[in-house]
Amino acid sequence: IPKGIIGGFVVDFACDVKAFSNSLVPERAITSIRMANIDLKCVTTAPWVNNAENGICAENIVDTRPNPDDSCNPEVTADPTNETALNCHEQYHETYHDNIDTILELLDGMSVPSRKRSQIRGEHNQDNQGEIITTEEVPFRLTRSDVERYFIACESDTKSTVVRIVESAAWRGLTFPIDQRSCRVELQSAQFFQQGFDKQSNPIFYFRNKLQAPWRNDIHATALAVLHRLETYVLKAECRRPNVKITLIAFVGWPSCPIANGHGQTKMKTGKKRDVGEDTQPTKTPNLRPPSLGSDPRIDPYEVYHTHSNSVLIHLLNDLIPRHYPGRLAHALVVPDKANMKTRLRTLFPSQFQSHVTVLNSGDELKKYVSKDQLVTYAGGYAKVTSDAFQCDDSYNHNGA
Repeated sequence: IPKGIIGGFVVDFACDVKAFSNSLVPERAITSIRMANIDLKCVTTAPWVNNAENGICAENIVDTRPNPDDSCNPEVTADPTNETALNCHEQYHETYHDNIDTILELLDGMSVPSRKRSQIRGEHNQDNQGEIITTEEVPFRLTRSDVERYFIACESDTKSTVVRIVESAAWRGLTFPIDQRSCRVELQSAQFFQQGFDKQSNPIFYFRNKLQAPWRNDIHATALAVLHRLETYVLKAECRRPNVKITLIAFVGWPSCPIANGHGQTKMKTGKKRDVGEDTQPTKTPNLRPPSLGSDPRIDPYEVYHTHSNSVLIHLLNDLIPRHYPGRLAHALVVPDKANMKTRLRTLFPSQFQSHVTVLNSGDELKKYVSKDQLVTYAGGYAKVTSDAFQCDDSYNHNGA
């Protein structure tokens, strides 16, 4: 190779599975690569290759991932109105530098199954989404900040951290990408969506317990919709803010917001009934603008509200999210239906989230944490619910191998 002789050869590489018995020979090649007319001037060494050991170093693989923009000033407060919070570098202090190095060294060489879309045979389209199961190195999609979050969640136990990281990597590999056809109704209902930032520049996720029209009682579809929205946002945000945390605003009770029509005032008091001004004509169609008020534009704005969750769904999310998204919750603000539900609502959250949960007396207290410009209309703010909350984006669903 140093003399350039290889450039004049045709080089064939074949990958096969080693046989351990005579009945399995000769082995059949899984795939092959042919290289011809090699220009050695264009040959480079991969940044993660360790020349001394001629192997792959887990720590170097992590370093090849996109890093935050170092040109940003971490002391500048992010402006949430234009989502500058995602463009500003979050200062990262490696308090557990040696521990992270040890964990990455232990994870080196570990692989987990990963579900991919097969784009080679054109099976990734909407009507025929073929899948293949491959293996992927655990450290490949792991950052040092991820390891730190798991290490803190495991109370600085190295062994427990390694086990938990491998379990989460395997869970992600088999769970994502989510087939959005199975939860399209839930994704388009705006039950769980991200919009705006709180006063600490943390992105806000809204979860609503009451929605118009009956719930189809598909617990797994609702859970998949929540996980899809959360995972998609974290993947996009962590490239610029590795330690991004979210603020969850959960509405448990009936929505209550004033709505104006062309003749009088219509008020949805509890979602079950409406008080119409005496000048209102029944034949007139009121200008309700359902999307701006957090209602599905495909549903009659006077449709009765129903509960779209149950205890099984809550327990399922409480098991998955803390385990696979440690350290991602900055604050959980819960707006109860009744004052006497405050103690009961707090018990719905897992123990590791208790210190981050605040059960409010009413929706008016949300203004202490979120400015009106960032708060959506049905929560008492000025921001209209964007159309993204009612759409099903298939771009993430079509990622291939």
